[in-house]
Amino acid sequence: MKKLFYPLWSLLLMGALLSTSSCKDDDGDPPLGAAPTLAVSGASNPTATTAAVGEPVSFTVAVTAPEGFSTLRVTKKLGTSGTSEIVDEHSHSGAATTSFSYPFSYTATEADAGQQVVFDFVATDKASQTGTYQYIITVSEPDDTDPDPDPDPDPDPDPQLVVYEEVVMIAPMYYASTASWGGKAWFSTSDGNTYENSEIDAEQEGSIASNRIDLGYFWSDARGTGTLASPHSYPKEDFGQMAWTGRNTSLLTLTTAEFETVSTAEELQQAFETAPENENVILGQSRVINLAPGQVIAFKTDSNHPDGSRYGLLLIQEINGTRGGPNDNMKIKVKLQPLDE
Repeated sequence: MKKLFYPLWSLLLMGALLSTSSCKDDDGDPPLGAAPTLAVSGASNPTATTAAVGEPVSFTVAVTAPEGFSTLRVTKKLGTSGTSEIVDEHSHSGAATTSFSYPFSYTATEADAGQQVVFDFVATDKASQTGTYQYIITVSEPDDTDPDPDPDPDPDPDPQLVVYEEVVMIAPMYYASTASWGGKAWFSTSDGNTYENSEIDAEQEGSIASNRIDLGYFWSDARGTGTLASPHSYPKEDFGQMAWTGRNTSLLTLTTAEFETVSTAEELQQAFETAPENENVILGQSRVINLAPGQVIAFKTDSNHPDGSRYGLLLIQEINGTRGGPNDNMKIKVKLQPLDE
């Protein structure tokens, strides 16, 4: 009887040990969650697109990582078998998170033209599991065809000159009946208009500030000819300009330049600076006397002018009569350097 007891006891002990071992296996580490997944939003096609050189492509890559987001690596290669290079990488080391949003942007370059540019997005979670996503951008070849070829392109054309046509200047005349001077003797480059003395520094509508007046016309009874002068050097001191708040010192001279052929600001400046000496240009280039039809006068406005100092060209088209008569005037045409933008 005693011999049977010991083998039975041994069998029971072995069963208990096996039962204990089995319970430990059932209570081990839980299975891992799913690997990271990636999804694209904001793109017209979720996997591929075509772009021209210089055209941007952008979308958002959303990563979902149940085991906790760790890193996202973005690589680029040309063609499906090209060598990959890392173009961006993001990692997360703070509080655990199961999601990550990545704004992707790429602008097609000439170097990539005619090729497929493959971007691979690889997300890794805290358990070292990975998820991948691939997006392919086909960069189209640039179109070298010029729909409107220019045989003589000018990449930086000169701005158009300002042109004032049919400007009429009237020499001043004293009218005893009104005890005042009349005559639109003053010219302004600001608007191409002529003004009477009463319209300058006045508060009435249509008046102009004196510092915008550049040239004045005067008729000399002694010489029997007209004079064009800077306001600061106008021959008649009692005409009213002495009371102006600003009298410009314009410079003017006779030039040999052909008025109709001058078309750029540089040519205006050259016409002024290369003008030959002339006995009819007096008082330090502040007056031109003995005016005659066909003459071309180059001028430069005062540096204190509200529009800045500019070069101009003036063609005398007609001189009619003297002064005081209803048809006594000088008709001119003006080309002017445009304002700086």
